[in-house]
Amino acid sequence: RNVDEVRASCAVDHPNVLRWLGFLEEGHGEHEGASGGGGSGWRLLGVLEWAPGFSSLGKPPSMSSITRDTYPPEARWSGPQLLAIARGIALALEHLHASSLSHGDLYAHNILWRDDAAAGGGGGGGGGGGRKRPHRASLRAAADESAAATAKLSDFGAAFYYGGLPAEQRPAFERMEARAFGLLLEELLERHDGAGSDALLAPLREAAAAATRARPEERPGFSALARMLAV
Repeated sequence: RNVDEVRASCAVDHPNVLRWLGFLEEGHGEHEGASGGGGSGWRLLGVLEWAPGFSSLGKPPSMSSITRDTYPPEARWSGPQLLAIARGIALALEHLHASSLSHGDLYAHNILWRDDAAAGGGGGGGGGGGRKRPHRASLRAAADESAAATAKLSDFGAAFYYGGLPAEQRPAFERMEARAFGLLLEELLERHDGAGSDALLAPLREAAAAATRARPEERPGFSALARMLAV
């Protein structure tokens, strides 16, 4: 599983995704290499991008919350912060699903965030689609774009590729993850601190309602959800 997570993470290049730059192998004894998983005396050490100022958006579920994340009592976000976080994650998921890749574990505890003021005012990150980086200037621009992001999706331990399935079956996986996104938005809206115009919350409520529709085929994909949140 660790090798699969590393491979999935390294394959994703987006400012709203915490990037794995590579990995090191450390250990002793018989070693089959990363492709074989290695022996029990070996471990993978991930090399991640430096993301100063970021912290986890939530905490894992408890025995009482069962399937929903938990939050500290003081966890509150302003309208602009909620909108920046939501749009950033929608853009990240739009990028993933454009490559038929599902995150598979979309919860607040797998999202890193920081105040957009600390991030230099950049809330939404970049648009969908990959980036070619042939020059040092492009590398610098990509680093600046990543540093400006308010939210970053992390932990690809449950990610899976569905591009090999028949074309008519693929949209179901995006619609399934859309529901998880809608539930996340509902949790965040419950923790609005009351600051900012209520008009900023309207796109969040609209996106949450659309993403949690009972019929999966009626839920929008992440391109549409990102557009809803582009205020």
